[in-house]
Amino acid sequence: MPTTYENITHLLTSALLIDVDLSRWDEVIRFVVSVDQNEEFGPTSDLYNLDCIEVTSFSWNASSAMTVTRQPGIHTRVQFWRVQILERDKDIRVEIKTSGPLIALECGRLDLLVSDTKLASITDPEWFKPGHRFVRGSLEEIAGRLSGSRSRQKGP
Repeated sequence: MPTTYENITHLLTSALLIDVDLSRWDEVIRFVVSVDQNEEFGPTSDLYNLDCIEVTSFSWNASSAMTVTRQPGIHTRVQFWRVQILERDKDIRVEIKTSGPLIALECGRLDLLVSDTKLASITDPEWFKPGHRFVRGSLEEIAGRLSGSRSRQKGP
C-alpha cells in the first residue's frame, strides 16, 4: 500500500493500538492498529500493520501519570493522540503520543499494510474482545494449547 508519511499520520491519529509485535525485533517492530471509528469494534474492524523496518532506536515511556489504569490479567489498548513522522538524513523518526505510553523510534523504512482480520479470527476467535490480547500468547500458553489440541486429536 504505497502511501505518504502525511497519509500515515492522518490515518493513525485517533487509531486504537491493539498490539506491539516485537517477535522479530531484529528486522521489524510492528504496531497493529484499528482505525475503525465505529463504536462497535469487532472481528470485521479494519486493522493495519505499521511496520518499522531497520529500527536503530526504540523507546517506550510509560510514566506514572498515564491516563490508562492497568488491571492484572486484562490487556490494555490505548488510543493514539498524535503521530509525528520526521524524515532525517538516512532515518525516519516516529513519535506517537497515546493515552498510555509515549513511543519514539528511529528506523530506515516504514510500511503500512492492511492486516487480515480473517486470519486473526481463525488464530484466536476472541482477539477483538475488550481486555483480550491480540492473537498470540506466551510460550507457555501456546504450548498448553498445542498439548490440549494433541490430546483431543488422540481420542479415547
